[in-house]
Amino acid sequence: MTPPARWPAHPAPVDSEVLSSWLHRIGACYQMSVAELVEHGLGLDPKVADGLDLDPPPALLDIVAERTGVEVCRLRQMSLAGWAPGPADSAEADSPEASPGAFDTYVRSCSVLLEAGKRSKQPAGPWRAWMPRYPLQRACPRCADPTVEGMLLGWRFPLQLSCPHHRCALEACIGFPGGHPAWTGDETPERAVSEAVLAMDRRSGQALATGQVDLPCGTVDAAGWFRLVRTVLDEVATPISCWRSRAVDLRRIWAACGHPLRAAQGRWRPFEHCPWALQSQMLEAAAEAIQLLENGTVTAAGADAGLFVSAPAVEDRRPSKDEEPTDWWAMVRAALQEVVATARTQPGEARALYNFLRCGCREPPEQILATFAGLGIPTAHLSQNHPTVPFG
Repeated sequence: MTPPARWPAHPAPVDSEVLSSWLHRIGACYQMSVAELVEHGLGLDPKVADGLDLDPPPALLDIVAERTGVEVCRLRQMSLAGWAPGPADSAEADSPEASPGAFDTYVRSCSVLLEAGKRSKQPAGPWRAWMPRYPLQRACPRCADPTVEGMLLGWRFPLQLSCPHHRCALEACIGFPGGHPAWTGDETPERAVSEAVLAMDRRSGQALATGQVDLPCGTVDAAGWFRLVRTVLDEVATPISCWRSRAVDLRRIWAACGHPLRAAQGRWRPFEHCPWALQSQMLEAAAEAIQLLENGTVTAAGADAGLFVSAPAVEDRRPSKDEEPTDWWAMVRAALQEVVATARTQPGEARALYNFLRCGCREPPEQILATFAGLGIPTAHLSQNHPTVPFG
């Protein structure tokens, strides 16, 4: 039997929701798992369900778009690869790993805290941006209740540490929001996070929701934001020997988040290759580094550091519509009248004015003396020889 072109029940996707979460909610309408929905509702191999959030096949997206009416471009953005050139612009649909040199292109072509070329030169090996070696399943304890549905992209991958809306940390869980997720830690976890983490996560959420991020210097697109964060993650994990005279800044950054320097790593590894316990510490350090940079506590030598520093305010000297323009010539005339009045009674001021005119005017001395006499300025003590010292 041919399935209908449009599924009769398909709840709308939540902003920034991952594809597996949305298909899980659709499958729940028919009492199917995601794998069963892929096999029986889409007619595809159920193994495809394993990579939905990373890089779903175009054929699957075409069929889901037909079944739900949601555009393919919107469905594509429900996966990590769908944000190319965003968080995962190194992803390649036909390869399990990025091309050689992708790490240097994505991570080391930008520089924020350190000058370009001052970081570790150690190769990353097989690598994909933001793709962890260890699967993540996290949710907000306050979002993941029976009245709220959807697993977000920032929860599924190491893009965020917190839920800025509820100001609490994301926690590891089993299951999906909208059902009854089981927490792998405390029964009812809810941990506060720093203001620096909330600020960074708000920007990441803005990037995923709108495709752009507001920074002190202006607006950057989502691709630029995630590359900047990934660059800072690499910089705060760079061995202290590379920081040299600025090692005090690296120590200050890690002290601000309360974790050991470089998360106590003995050797450098790409962020994606670290377990979540280390990734979370590195994300905290990156958040603190951005905040310390913005408030001027640490200095930065990278070419892209200016993106986090507000441009100095430039005073607008133009008159407002209601403000009368300044009559500069009236001010000159008033000042000249004051000088003439003073020269009438003070020989020194008369001599200074006379010497000024001798140096700046083409009139002969006799004409200047005649003008002075007409203005009532005594001329007996004034010399007709050209002054050797102007204005005095």
